[in-house]
Amino acid sequence: LAHYANKVNIIRGAVPYMNLVGDDPPSHRPDLLHLKCLNERFNIGKVSSVLAAFGSIDIKPYGSRTALIAASSHYAVNNILKQFRDSRDYRISKYSVYRHSVAGRMAIWWGGA
Repeated sequence: LAHYANKVNIIRGAVPYMNLVGDDPPSHRPDLLHLKCLNERFNIGKVSSVLAAFGSIDIKPYGSRTALIAASSHYAVNNILKQFRDSRDYRISKYSVYRHSVAGRMAIWWGGA
């Protein structure tokens, strides 16, 4: 049990645990995905049912037509990206602060002036 001393388990966090007396471990979680609905407004029930086949998925609305998706494994992320590559209903890509956040887009836009 000495191996677990001074460590706090972090469920669904960026790191598996927090070390109270040393450095935290590196994150091994897969990247977030950004989903954009192309034909209609975002419906969390519909999206979650479409993505249910890929395992444990957390979906957080990110706008009227967008959401962030956290998958449980790198395998699930790769399968989702592959499955929805040519989708007519959804555009799914790895989340990028610069491409997908309003602040990131504004920084790029204003930085070019």
